[in-house]
Amino acid sequence: MTLEDWYQQLEATPGDSTLRLVLADWLEDHGEEAWMPCEASALAHAHRWMVEQDRWPGLCTMDYGSFKGCQVCFWGDSDAERRGYRRQCLPDRLYHALKGHFDKSIGWIYYLSRLEAERALATALEVQLS
Repeated sequence: MTLEDWYQQLEATPGDSTLRLVLADWLEDHGEEAWMPCEASALAHAHRWMVEQDRWPGLCTMDYGSFKGCQVCFWGDSDAERRGYRRQCLPDRLYHALKGHFDKSIGWIYYLSRLEAERALATALEVQLS
């Protein structure tokens, strides 16, 4: 299996905790084939964190200006949880450590793919730990 195969499965079932934990193990065992070992380890940690916290990036549909389409996003707005985006809301310190495309008018950080969003989360988690 390749990393792309894993992420195709995650697209279909992003909240599958078992899939995320098995992927975390796979990243630790085979991740260096796809990336540098330290990045694979950080992404494995991020998947375990997502399972423990019951949080993961969600699909957000945008239809404004010249952009129309679906992106993957995290919310930082505490109001977003009350609007039904609990699983996409991150603690403030972690949310502010994310690198991505920030949309001030809506209050989310968005990415072009689930992998890009989860790599950003992995980096932000590493920053929080250091």
